[in-house]
Amino acid sequence: MVGQMCRWCTGFFLLLSGACYTAVPIESGAPPQGTRVYIELTDAGTVSMASQVGPSIQELFGDVVATTDRDVVIGLRAVTNRRQIESLWSGERVTVPRADIARVRARKLSTKRSAVFAGILTAGLLLTSRAVGLVGGGDGHRGELPVTQ
Repeated sequence: MVGQMCRWCTGFFLLLSGACYTAVPIESGAPPQGTRVYIELTDAGTVSMASQVGPSIQELFGDVVATTDRDVVIGLRAVTNRRQIESLWSGERVTVPRADIARVRARKLSTKRSAVFAGILTAGLLLTSRAVGLVGGGDGHRGELPVTQ
């Protein structure tokens, strides 16, 4: 039972861990190498990038490998199409012409969201532990009814 709960809690934590991040616009011209970015394509960019990433792709998600005056090269992690369906990639390098980019946002850790998530997770784990009897409620009989004569 305890092992099952640990697996459930681990899965729950992994599922919600993305809530601790936010995407912030990059105002400067070139995102630094290694930055994890979301690149939103223009309508023309969706058409011109179709041969590299597939048809109707609206947004690319990946790590910046290199930048030039004309292009941004990323190690692609995922793409999102116009219907908001995401497809995972495994780091393939894709060159995106700057003319095809509508906007670039960087993935940043949100300390506020992380703190709220940590509080909710801690409270949930404590309540679950109490419910299954892993953490005592203060009385020594752990739920058994007292025997009366």
